[in-house]
Amino acid sequence: MILIPSLMENMYQLSGFIQPYAWGGKSGITNLLNLPSPASQPQAELWMGAHPKGPAVIHLPNEEKMNLNQWLSGPGKSSLGKKVINEFDGTLPFLFKVLDVHDMLSIQAHPDKERAQIGFIKEEKLGIPTTAYNRVFRDANHKPELMLALTDFYLLHGFKSAQQISISMARYEQWKILHDYLQISIEKLYRHIMTCPQETINLYLQPLYEELVEKPLANLLKTSPDYWAKKAFSTYTNQNGDFDRGILSIFLMHILKLNPGEAIYQDAGILHAYLEGLNVEIMANSDNVFRGGLTIKHIAVHELLNHTILQNHPPFMVDPIKIKAGEVKFPTPAPDFELSQIKLGKTTPKWSGTKEGPTIGLILHGKMKAASKIWSKGDHFYIPSNQAITMSSIGKDEATIVLAALPQ
Repeated sequence: MILIPSLMENMYQLSGFIQPYAWGGKSGITNLLNLPSPASQPQAELWMGAHPKGPAVIHLPNEEKMNLNQWLSGPGKSSLGKKVINEFDGTLPFLFKVLDVHDMLSIQAHPDKERAQIGFIKEEKLGIPTTAYNRVFRDANHKPELMLALTDFYLLHGFKSAQQISISMARYEQWKILHDYLQISIEKLYRHIMTCPQETINLYLQPLYEELVEKPLANLLKTSPDYWAKKAFSTYTNQNGDFDRGILSIFLMHILKLNPGEAIYQDAGILHAYLEGLNVEIMANSDNVFRGGLTIKHIAVHELLNHTILQNHPPFMVDPIKIKAGEVKFPTPAPDFELSQIKLGKTTPKWSGTKEGPTIGLILHGKMKAASKIWSKGDHFYIPSNQAITMSSIGKDEATIVLAALPQ
């Protein structure tokens, strides 16, 4: 395809939507955006996109402002490009976020696109409101995800091997039956954990609780399942004394620590949970989640088991590849998005480029000049399709910019 870039550099400032979920921190996002810190309430996610649940605001000429989803459906529709308009009906195919994870998120998985469409149509026919507590398919899209760590970041990702899991399952006499299920398969073990009565879960977890309750959290390693199990006992044990069955899953899954700059991809069916840290995340524009524990929200066990890969799954780490001087991208199989990172400094003082589809950018560090304006850490912006942009470094500090766009 031959791109015909605009001669004018159109680059619009965005104001993202902050989601105050209870698990969020109070300083990670405020520090990035240069806002007073700590915030008065949790600031879990900064949404930089056009999702109707939390659209960003686009700053237009003459000090006009508009929700990005409304602008893309009206005056800004031509800026999307024909390919994106046809497939996504005037919205963006991806959602770009910053997450500040202070408390553990729920264990979860996401559907593939075909089954998301089937599930959505089924629940629409049943008349279940998209905002209902027990609604599973809130839209007809899949939700592959890529995250880039900005700080040390801990997460659960996929099932370990049966051999690795068996070491944990030999820990207590009460877990012998779990070990027996594991000898059949990981799937058999996980199905039992997710479907057995709450009284059985309490019996399984009681010895672990008694072992950990008096241990100071500071004496446990974050790479150990005991650390996160202890946190989960304090957060998710309900008023009746019932334990969250997701605590057992911590012992079945990989516990990963990503260093700043490392990235990981989560495709459909991969069980995962974010545990702690600050990251940038890009995903398909969807809100479809099957939860498997560490939550007070609805757990649709049948859908979770039908859509999750119930076998050993090694982590899908994503190594950056160089596109050109100053720019790398993090390649994934997802057709909905691509994340790239630009670094401007002494080695590469200037970057010029054109993206085929719409682009949203975020400055992580430093300052730069683009479209006749100075942009600083925390600024985020929208660039229309096929728009040629030049970014130049300013000052002595290196500028780091991440761009969310369509695969090129």
